[in-house]
Amino acid sequence: MIGIADIALKFVPGFGSLLIAGAGAIATQGLGDAAIIYFLSLPKARNTAS
Repeated sequence: MIGIADIALKFVPGFGSLLIAGAGAIATQGLGDAAIIYFLSLPKARNTAS
């Protein structure tokens, strides 16, 4: 969905660039939040190096 919006907004001069940057920031934030939730839900790794 973001890809389609990105292509469409490139045709709007000036303001489109601001919207593309905002959409990219929101997508990156969402990906980061999902990664944090995923990795915090994993069981703790044990140190097996001995």
